[in-house]
Amino acid sequence: MRNNSLNIIVLFLLVSLICLTFSVLIPKICSLDSYILTLKVEDSQHAPLHKALVRVTTLYGPDDYRSIYNETDENGIAVFHLQSIEPSALVRIIWKGITVALVNVPLQAPKTSTTVLCEVSDLEISVSQANGNPVKNAYVKLSWKIDVSWELEAYSDDNGVVLFKQMPHYDGYTLLVKWKEKTVYQKPLQFNGEKEPFHISCNIFDLTIRVLDKRGIPIPEADIDVIREDNRQESKQTDNGGTAVFNQLAIGNYTLKISYAQTSFQTNLYLTSDQEIEIILNTTILLKYHVEVSIKWTDGKCAKDVKVEIWGENGEKVASGITDSSGKFRKQLLEGNYTVKISIHDYSESQKVMLSHDVTLNFEISTAYRISMVIVKVLDEKGKPANGAQVKILVESVVFAYGTTNTEGTTTFNLPDGTYHIKVTYDGKTLEQTAIVAGDQTILLSFQRNINLQEILIGIGLLSLPILVISVLFYARKRRNKRGIIDSRTLKD
Repeated sequence: MRNNSLNIIVLFLLVSLICLTFSVLIPKICSLDSYILTLKVEDSQHAPLHKALVRVTTLYGPDDYRSIYNETDENGIAVFHLQSIEPSALVRIIWKGITVALVNVPLQAPKTSTTVLCEVSDLEISVSQANGNPVKNAYVKLSWKIDVSWELEAYSDDNGVVLFKQMPHYDGYTLLVKWKEKTVYQKPLQFNGEKEPFHISCNIFDLTIRVLDKRGIPIPEADIDVIREDNRQESKQTDNGGTAVFNQLAIGNYTLKISYAQTSFQTNLYLTSDQEIEIILNTTILLKYHVEVSIKWTDGKCAKDVKVEIWGENGEKVASGITDSSGKFRKQLLEGNYTVKISIHDYSESQKVMLSHDVTLNFEISTAYRISMVIVKVLDEKGKPANGAQVKILVESVVFAYGTTNTEGTTTFNLPDGTYHIKVTYDGKTLEQTAIVAGDQTILLSFQRNINLQEILIGIGLLSLPILVISVLFYARKRRNKRGIIDSRTLKD
């Protein structure tokens, strides 16, 4: 009996010791509190991040951490309903696969609102060729890998600039630039939120080719083909100085093909910098020079509308036209021997010329071959255009030409230079006038009555007679009134 009691006491003491031990080792269990957490997620310029992934972690119990995920809306806001035994939450912001913020947010029941600024800002890249000139429409790819591969693509603008909006600050980017389907730049890029653009100098170069003949004379209009190793080809012709410039070629091996007339040349080039090369073709080019034909009449006036023809040594016509208002015709031809022929009406003349420099040929034509356009304009008695007037052009009383005026009162004649008698008949009346033709002109004839000086004086007199009569009557009345006043004064006296 006594032993049983002792055993019970020992057991009780042992259980009490065990309970005391657990009470020391096991922390007191706290109740879970509820919170509503509102997060506003912004980049370094305080612009909202839309569709950023937000993870919020809280403590549910001893060593029991639980996380909730959500995405921000278009205003960069995400709302969480949380439970935690501690008044705090660990917030992680993931943007484009990269953690851009990790902050511990204190919680206050029932609602907590806070703003999280992320390491995110705009990344600007300036693409240029080796000499610093901007490259427009270059293909730019920015790539990185966080568990999965990410990449962004864009093309440079007119200033060679590419802007990647809201990029995470990250040191593991790779930047690749392609130009005309060829990689011209590929290097790692570390972005720490720099505001200044990253200046990228690419393997893009200018190639200047000058083509000469064997005398060292520049060859214009030579054909040049520049062919890259992947068969991408660019073609140009040399200018008047024998030069062609191929701007912004990607680094690589090129085949150059140059041809002019029946002569051609081919060479290879590895382009790694801006280059200027000179190529001499085994040919002698014929240069081009200007031949100017200047024609005047014997009275010094410019002869326009004269036909000009230029013939080569083999009898082939190489150019033709008419002189302009200054009496000139100008053409560029290859050096050589030519015959220049001018003609107008029944007159023609030729000159031979050896064209080895710019040449001016002067011709003079007798005015006897000049045909002028003469416009005769007739006005009726009211000074209006006389429609249907008969106009005759006479030379020594012989009718040389005739015509009838139109609704504008005009008729036109093509007349050789000389003196003419013009006779106009209209509405039963006739006008005559002598004219000297020495070039294009307009001759005016009018049936308006010419008022002579005597008629003008008579008109003035007739107009003045009523005024004179009125003045005499007024003066006589004034005299009578004055006399009456004097008589009345006399009677009073």
